[in-house]
Amino acid sequence: MNILIASTYLPPFAGGAERIAFDLAKGINEKENVKLITTSKNTEYYNNKIIKVKYTKGLTLFYSTLAYPYIKKLIKNENIELIHTHMTLPWGYVFRNIKVKKLITCHGSDVYPEKNFFINKLINDTFKKTDVIVSPSIWLSKYINEEYNYSSRIIPNGINTRLFRPLKIESNEKVVLFVGRFIELKGINLILKVASILKDYEFWFVGNGPLSKKINLPNTKILGFKNKEDLVELYNKATICLFPSQRENFPLVGLEAMSSGCPVITTKLGFSEYINDMENGLLINYDKGELLNKISLLMEDYQLRKNIKKNARKTAVKFDKQIMINKYYSLYKEII
Repeated sequence: MNILIASTYLPPFAGGAERIAFDLAKGINEKENVKLITTSKNTEYYNNKIIKVKYTKGLTLFYSTLAYPYIKKLIKNENIELIHTHMTLPWGYVFRNIKVKKLITCHGSDVYPEKNFFINKLINDTFKKTDVIVSPSIWLSKYINEEYNYSSRIIPNGINTRLFRPLKIESNEKVVLFVGRFIELKGINLILKVASILKDYEFWFVGNGPLSKKINLPNTKILGFKNKEDLVELYNKATICLFPSQRENFPLVGLEAMSSGCPVITTKLGFSEYINDMENGLLINYDKGELLNKISLLMEDYQLRKNIKKNARKTAVKFDKQIMINKYYSLYKEII
């Protein structure tokens, strides 16, 4: 099979959707001929298999559309049999009229309701001309069906459970870890409200974002960006991982923490796809009182933490990235 996978950006400076696209391209390429097209500058991570479209910051959809003649020629020269795009826009839309089998993986933000009438029209036009739509979560699959009247296959995202694993190191007492963008949607303001009350606990923040300057309490610490190896160590050092997002689809960060043996407290939307409350993690509504109670409960109950860590790891291995790659590979063969 000759397969083209399209992703706007690439790791390490990218989100979950781009990481999934990269892992798929790398994994499927061990069995078939895969090309990866991107506007990312970080092409050194995939050697000569990347087909790089000139990067134009802030004009991704516009430039991708302008690149159409080049892309069409590329598909012909490479004898591409299947195009797999990640995110409906821009790439799904760009490829919509090309007479090749097409698969789109939606990741959430590309189809959420804030889109205006014009964007929704582009999404509908793209779906209409796509052979298969994939969603990583049950929730998103239902949403696509209800809002756009299209069905989708469900293939959960996967992580590297061999990398993200429990280490034989002592965890720090009373350390709460957050990993992600420092934005309101990720619950940064809620964490800071809680941190101002739980003054005996340390709150570590990995990442960056526009709310960085607000993280200035005596018991808060910004650690910046960390590579995967450093993240594994931090997950093992922390007592609790905290992800009180206001909106998620199928977040990888929760699974990576769980796979590393760190108990997690998360909001329900997105994380409830793989977390059962009080079994392999703790679920809350986006509420300060609930979050305070759950942190105190988990900090004070060692046996509960121990049980959750054990169950969390068992859950995480069910979402190993090789399982995801195998499911997509089977779908590729079915489509072609």
